[in-house]
Amino acid sequence: TQGLNEATFLFHVLKESGNFNLIGEIDYEEQKISISGEDMEIWRAPEDIRNQLHAQPGLVREVVDAMREGCGNWSWDTAIRSVFRRGHLSSDGDKEELLDSVEESWGRDPICTSVMIVFWQRCLHKMGQDEESTDHSADLILRYLPLKADRTLPGGLLKCMRENGWEQLQGPPEQEQDSVHEVPLTPTTVLPRRMAELAPPPSPQPETPRVEAKPRYCSAHATSDRRE
Repeated sequence: TQGLNEATFLFHVLKESGNFNLIGEIDYEEQKISISGEDMEIWRAPEDIRNQLHAQPGLVREVVDAMREGCGNWSWDTAIRSVFRRGHLSSDGDKEELLDSVEESWGRDPICTSVMIVFWQRCLHKMGQDEESTDHSADLILRYLPLKADRTLPGGLLKCMRENGWEQLQGPPEQEQDSVHEVPLTPTTVLPRRMAELAPPPSPQPETPRVEAKPRYCSAHATSDRRE
């Protein structure tokens, strides 16, 4: 795949365990679903991040648009670098230099973990830009996702998320009762409409000619001669 790959997935929740199971990927152009059946994990961002995303509904779209323009292809160089070099960010040193190092890692060709790290670090960076200095953006990244996107393997990413307030969901999250937020449209929320648009129109059915029914009787029940 060239650059950032975007896909729409179908999944369901197993009633007995609450685990998520991936049904497959929807291919709108080919009008098919590539069946998977694999177990999957869904992680939820810490509450502070979710609240800020609700307060800035256009932020996610801005980040995704930026990633579409600047994301490279999957790289063996990045994969090898992740094996031999440390990916954790240190809180020591100048905050501006730290941000420069983080942004530099965004520009490297990615591996699978890079996409997730770059997305959330870009979100955190934008959340902190309302402040007068860059220190707030650096503090948010150090607090929630202190990793370099160009040298972090899946195990290191999961360890970091567990240690910094990210939550692995077991079943669908409960609806928050104390507040109501506008839910942005996602591929899954518009799925029924998209599928309806892609479905071929029903073929016209030939009309069945109407035949007027005429009474018929067997000889044993014919009574015409008896009524004369």
